[in-house]
Amino acid sequence: MTAATESDRALRTHDEIARRCVELLGRLRAQGLIAPDADLEWIRRVFYALIGEALHGEHATGPDPAPDPDPDVLAARIVDTLLHGVGPRTALRPAP
Repeated sequence: MTAATESDRALRTHDEIARRCVELLGRLRAQGLIAPDADLEWIRRVFYALIGEALHGEHATGPDPAPDPDPDVLAARIVDTLLHGVGPRTALRPAP
């Protein structure tokens, strides 16, 4: 296989993964987990950025602990950040 063929194949694979990711985000939106007016392509890009930071970001220094290297913990952290942001959790809970 030539380098050009490999590059074309990689691009097609990347495009297919992006398409499926947007489909998944659409299903999450349909279930009410993502705002109805949310830009799914933007969310996909943010999701990819969170994954990149989890995989390649430097460990935190200072008072905050470094991210757990366990893949399941990182995946949960990415999804939690994507769906809930970084605001205080009390703001997300309905008042009693």
